[in-house]
Amino acid sequence: MLRAPYFSRVWIIQEVAVASDLALLWGDITISKREFRNFRLAALYYYKLSDVDVEKGAPVDSLLHLVSSTSSTNATDARDKIFALICLAGNRSYGIVPDYSRSETEVFSEFARSVIVAENNLNILDYSYMEDPEVLERRPLWAPRWHSDDDSHKHYLLNYRFTASRDVPMVLGPSRNERVLSLRGIQVDLIRDTCDRETDIHKVIPAVVNMIARNVEVFNKRYGSDIIRTVLLTMMAGHESSGHMINSVMTRLTNDGYINNFISFALQFTIQAHVSQDGREPEQRRYLELVRFAATAIYLPAEPCWTSPEDFEFLERMLKTLYPHDPSVVAADLDMLSRIYYDFVMGPQRFEELIQASLDSKIFFTGTGYVGFGPRCMRPGDIVCVLFGGRTPYVLRPTAVADEYLFLGAAYVHELMDGEAIDAWEKGKRTESQEVQEKLFKLL
Repeated sequence: MLRAPYFSRVWIIQEVAVASDLALLWGDITISKREFRNFRLAALYYYKLSDVDVEKGAPVDSLLHLVSSTSSTNATDARDKIFALICLAGNRSYGIVPDYSRSETEVFSEFARSVIVAENNLNILDYSYMEDPEVLERRPLWAPRWHSDDDSHKHYLLNYRFTASRDVPMVLGPSRNERVLSLRGIQVDLIRDTCDRETDIHKVIPAVVNMIARNVEVFNKRYGSDIIRTVLLTMMAGHESSGHMINSVMTRLTNDGYINNFISFALQFTIQAHVSQDGREPEQRRYLELVRFAATAIYLPAEPCWTSPEDFEFLERMLKTLYPHDPSVVAADLDMLSRIYYDFVMGPQRFEELIQASLDSKIFFTGTGYVGFGPRCMRPGDIVCVLFGGRTPYVLRPTAVADEYLFLGAAYVHELMDGEAIDAWEKGKRTESQEVQEKLFKLL
């Protein structure tokens, strides 16, 4: 029922919320307001209506929460994605007044700026997403448009509690016009290399490792030689999900189980490719190389974890097929693989779930060795910065005008999500170092 076009309208939210009573007629069925409220659990799976509390006297949500929760709804006039919800926000509407004389661009930029000033943080920037930053009609890029076909709410970093700018308060500078958002922060680095985070993870992990291998000396200075751990933690945004379905929450990792899940995933692929004999021997050897990397990052017992002669013989035949002229590699890999615990039932599936955080993004490598993921539109030459008051680092694109940048979106940067850049900046102030400097960013 909730998939019907009628229920995709943003105005249905207000119609349900403000009604003292209601009856939904669906064919021969009449649904009362009480029954509809009981139905909200099912609605949670299909439609954002359930994120808005329709009970009288319930705590009032901010207009930002209402707008973001209903971003998948439709509106003939895009400005109604905000105007239709103002009356539900009470005194938390940021002073926004419906004004249809203002353009869509003016409405969305005024809303974003008002939220930033009222909330005194940059959280709303995490909702801004674009495929092509060069499209002039989309500017200002820092103001989310809340379009129903913008799927940025399905991924990226909205569900994580990062503190990239730690507790440094937002500094909003004066702007020459309402389309420019002037913020202070620090420039961290330049993007050096990128690769697409494809849906086919059998391709993306080797591609990311190859990107790092092209810049291995710089990488080693930043993270040491633990490539696999860095790649996996980056693709997972350093978190795992706990709980099930609607109760799932994102939590920091507490053990190396994700590495074992990756090894199970990689070895399962290698075995399946060997059984199918479809000519993927190069990919098999590449994944075995990744398994070797991963095995160095976890504890391996002295004795084999399994002793089945059939399993042992199968792996030996597979390794001899892949390395027919290198018996020492066969022996070393056989010894290594026999000392790793595998879960071929849940391990590969769990691994694929863990790396959903980076889906549809771009993995990047910076000039000083940082690894992260960010907007698909990013490219070498873009910059990574930490803006005061922001939860995450952001990716910006320099323009021909000094200090003016196109805002591309939020990013995850391994070992830069918990205030590390702020620590370096504050240390530089104490020691009068010029390595990390504060500056003004004028966002377009």
